[in-house]
Amino acid sequence: MSVTEKKRTSVLDPALLQAITKAFSQPNVVTSSPSDQLAKLSVNTPTTASSSIEQIPHLSPQTTTEAKRSAVTEQTPLLILNQEFQLPTHTPRRSNNFLKGCKWSPDGLCLLTNSDDHQLRVFEIPCDRLPSNEDINAVLHLKEPELIYDFQWYPYMDSNQSDTCFSCRDNPVHLFDAYTGEVRASYKAFNHLEELVAAHSLGFELQSCRLYCGYDRTIRAFDIQRPGPCVTQWNTCDRTNDIHQSGIISCLSFNSQIPGMYAAGSYAKTIGIYGDMNGELIAVLHGHTGGITHIQFSADGNRLYSGARKDGMILCWDMRNLGETLVTFQREVNTNQRIYFDVDPSSMTLVTGNSNGRILGWDINDSSTPVLDFLAHNDCTNGISIHPKRPLFATSSGQRRFAGDIRVTVSEDEDEDNLFAELNVVIYLLVAIFGVSGAFQKPASNLQRLTPNVHTKDVGLDLCPTCIDEAVEAINVILNVILDEGIVENCEKLCDIVANKTKSELIGTICNLACDAVGIDEFIRLIISVDLDPIWYCEMARLCEINDHGDATFTHFGVYPNTGPQGTTFVIDCSFKSLNGTGTSMLRIDIVDSHNETNGNDFLVEAKKPGTYPERIALKTLSAWNCDPSTGFCDDFPVGTYNVTAQFCNGECGSHHPHSGTYDVGKASFTVTKKK
Repeated sequence: MSVTEKKRTSVLDPALLQAITKAFSQPNVVTSSPSDQLAKLSVNTPTTASSSIEQIPHLSPQTTTEAKRSAVTEQTPLLILNQEFQLPTHTPRRSNNFLKGCKWSPDGLCLLTNSDDHQLRVFEIPCDRLPSNEDINAVLHLKEPELIYDFQWYPYMDSNQSDTCFSCRDNPVHLFDAYTGEVRASYKAFNHLEELVAAHSLGFELQSCRLYCGYDRTIRAFDIQRPGPCVTQWNTCDRTNDIHQSGIISCLSFNSQIPGMYAAGSYAKTIGIYGDMNGELIAVLHGHTGGITHIQFSADGNRLYSGARKDGMILCWDMRNLGETLVTFQREVNTNQRIYFDVDPSSMTLVTGNSNGRILGWDINDSSTPVLDFLAHNDCTNGISIHPKRPLFATSSGQRRFAGDIRVTVSEDEDEDNLFAELNVVIYLLVAIFGVSGAFQKPASNLQRLTPNVHTKDVGLDLCPTCIDEAVEAINVILNVILDEGIVENCEKLCDIVANKTKSELIGTICNLACDAVGIDEFIRLIISVDLDPIWYCEMARLCEINDHGDATFTHFGVYPNTGPQGTTFVIDCSFKSLNGTGTSMLRIDIVDSHNETNGNDFLVEAKKPGTYPERIALKTLSAWNCDPSTGFCDDFPVGTYNVTAQFCNGECGSHHPHSGTYDVGKASFTVTKKK
């Protein structure tokens, strides 16, 4: 029986399961938290050669295979850290060291790595000065006497409370100050013989201020503020129950949307779904062919992703219908090593490392063709971590090898260098362009819709973007009808003529709705005075949502990297948050060069519920502004410093009509240098 055919779950408590399923059915309101701002991006080659700036939506289901393949490209590292890890070994046949993962701190100031030399290293990364050619040394080394099983940042860590937590073999769990190296707390667990046992996995549950740790067939909970023994523990393999989970608990993940729900992966190839803080087991999921090494809930809590050792599948489980998988992603995992993956904040893209050193990324709804596929390392890419506030991600590499197993990666003459497998930490710019808009020009002939988040539904009608797309043509046709036919007596007659001239019943219907909203006389006056903007036109037609009490603020507006040679893809980070939601809005980007010439474009942002939204625009500097190489030779993109201004407006920017105004303004700059 194949993996997809066999039954993947049995439910312990149907009533509890039904309650949780009902909770997932309720509409969610996204709230801001330290991890809400994850910026997941990747580089692609634009399908329109003349495009200098592209919008960044995800690949729609209708996108062709050829279009998806155009998004697959190479990446240029912004920073490589390797000197810190090249240390001598006392074991002749083994490589000197290898990395086991890397994780950004929640405030984005530090990067934490785990390696086989039993050390955690903390790096302070100058994200505002990338790319960089310097090899940065660790600011702190946390040395343990034995193998480190797992390591985690305290989720609300900031520079004033820089905690990190990890578990070491034959030792208690330690909570360290990540700047001074001071041990803040130790959490000890004992078996039935009163012997100290080590945790294999860690997870923070902040609502109850507890640290959960996975052991052999046991999960223990510790009070974070009271070091010492656990406050409670649960046997996951109670055979008196109809359902149980055996094996070592290898990884933990908490659902941010359902208090009390968490998942526990086991080396016995199962995933347990627990329904509350008392260890009540809801279901056990079967499907992997190897021991589970990594699990992660999506930001909206509706999906659970899982990966295993010696198992090339990443399974996406539907938490609203436990036991069913939504999609399967294929990667290369041919060892017992833990290979991490990560999901972007909008829950739209999954990115993973591979045993062959490649980075793969998919649209979460389509596993057929990766939208991201490039070689990150010459050895196993085991770690990947997305920066919480900037469009960056870090990868780590390496695996345990013996001298006879080392793969020659550069030259057969470099015997000494090739005795050791590649191990380093690489930081990349993630420029996730999962779709391409038209050329970035000013003024724009139409507005282009920004992709909504998966985990929050847009407010308003689906006809809003269609109405705005058709509005410019409709207004021009209506003006011509008025000039040709004279004053028309009512809205119905006027819009029937418009529908006949455009051969579009939709344009006629929208015309009728907008005209009826203000009356025929006022409508004609607005048309003749050329005083209609597309958003207000569609708001009058009641096809676009109005919110006069909305707000929006840029969370960390900037351009990344801030310097790069011609050909660099720059990312304009326009991520924003809203406390009261927004009306139908516009994002206007203006870029001014050293000669005071302005280029830009306008982007439609449909009405949003309160929450945090990642929005980014990519600037490709391959050729001069608005140049189409297919029509002839194009000059290189001009070198110099460019000033970027972004306006987030309710309604159309600059409009004096009702329901219009400016939410926020962001300013930044970047420099284009001569290509080498």
